Amino acid sequence: MKKIYLFLGLLTSAFILNAQVFSFTRINNESGDEEDFTEGFVVNLIEESGISTDFVHITNTTQENITFKIRKNIQQITDGNQMLMCFGEQCLGGDESDFQTVNAGETFTNFDIQYIYINTTTSNAIFSIINQEGETLQSFNVTYTGNNPIKEVAKEVPLTLSAKPIPANTNVTLLYSVPAKYTNAKIIVRNTLGSIIRSFNVETAKNGKINLNVSDFQSGVYFYSIVADGNVLSTKKLVVKH
Repeated sequence: MKKIYLFLGLLTSAFILNAQVFSFTRINNESGDEEDFTEGFVVNLIEESGISTDFVHITNTTQENITFKIRKNIQQITDGNQMLMCFGEQCLGGDESDFQTVNAGETFTNFDIQYIYINTTTSNAIFSIINQEGETLQSFNVTYTGNNPIKEVAKEVPLTLSAKPIPANTNVTLLYSVPAKYTNAKIIVRNTLGSIIRSFNVETAKNGKINLNVSDFQSGVYFYSIVADGNVLSTKKLVVKH
């Protein structure tokens, strides 16, 4: 009979090691993004430097209480950046935590990963959940990267300036885009004497438009320009005809 119990115990242990013991949910502290994952997750860094905190909720999906520790194995990281394991208010300097216990069917919510970075070069680590016998129950991969396609698109915005309809009668739409390398930009409208009669602050790194009411303009020729960082980048002629 003892042999049968021993066999069943070994069979149960083998089943736990080969089955999915935990389910995982990641919650980003800054964005509030929440996602379930099995193999890992990727964090797209928006700022050039800063701190990214991701809470990882670990749910015990078995019918047994499990005591475990978490081991961090850095695969790739740039000098000056840090990836820390935190439990409550305490962040660990090492790569291995103390043992924690999560009851059957319950969720351990006291774990987060804090990434402190001075640049957005890709960093990657594997986090393994280890039982008291030193066996890996499950593991997941975490990647931090600054390869944000939105920023790349913004940098490619060209300089454009146009107006429609021409000639204008009561209203005209000024269409524009200003490259991202400029910071302070505006569109100004001048008469033939060079006097500024309208001025609009505009954003860079995007396409935009301004609806200009010219019903109080006298019929004639005007000029509209994009001025950025103190320089006139483009000037076009605007004809008003009532």
